Amino acid sequence: MDEDIANQFGDELNAGESIEWCGKPNQEIFFEKEDIVTLLPNLVFSSLIVFILSKFFLNTISFLGIVVFILLTTLFTFNAITMLAGKLIIGPWRHRKTVYAVTNQRIIIISGIENRNIKSIRLTGLKEINVSYRKNGKGIIRFGNAIETPWDTRYTTHLYYLVERNVYIPEFEMIEDVRKVYNLIKKLQNE
Repeated sequence: MDEDIANQFGDELNAGESIEWCGKPNQEIFFEKEDIVTLLPNLVFSSLIVFILSKFFLNTISFLGIVVFILLTTLFTFNAITMLAGKLIIGPWRHRKTVYAVTNQRIIIISGIENRNIKSIRLTGLKEINVSYRKNGKGIIRFGNAIETPWDTRYTTHLYYLVERNVYIPEFEMIEDVRKVYNLIKKLQNE
């Protein structure tokens, strides 16, 4: 157990509560299937718009044509640019500020870029746990109902990475040895 991470939970522990596991999200940049499905069409559409607008407005080299071209391409590529910036800059920054713990009584998630957000889930009341993992053992554990619709999912908008989000489905995102952590949680629930 990493003592630096465990020390961040000192103020959050109740009497008689002990940390069984603690960790943090993997610091690598990773793309999930949903990211690719969202990002790829945005990049293709933005590239197509830039190409069409460049043919249309830059044929007549005029100051107005260049200004209109810059404004319109910025407008159409903003979505793709913010998605990439969020995934490549804000996402890793958010991961550095997030830590997870499994205690003998509950699950604790501390996150927040500017504010300290604490999510606590009692093991006794936890009804559903969903696990997805890769061949390398890294994965995601979602606590609660993981049925996502396009309207309440974190992939709905590019602004997901640009603002502090409220996590509707608490999760341990891209942790090492996800199966080991999952088995520990199940064991603690059965005690």
